[in-house]
Amino acid sequence: QWIKKNAGWWADDQITDSDFIKGIEYLVTHKIITY
Repeated sequence: QWIKKNAGWWADDQITDSDFIKGIEYLVTHKIITY
């Protein structure tokens, strides 16, 4: 859910690219998502 919400904000230009990337990095760092 968090990812969908932030992706929507990012797509609507409500958050910056940098903020979106920081969020993804946090999820990867804490092994919430893997790649």
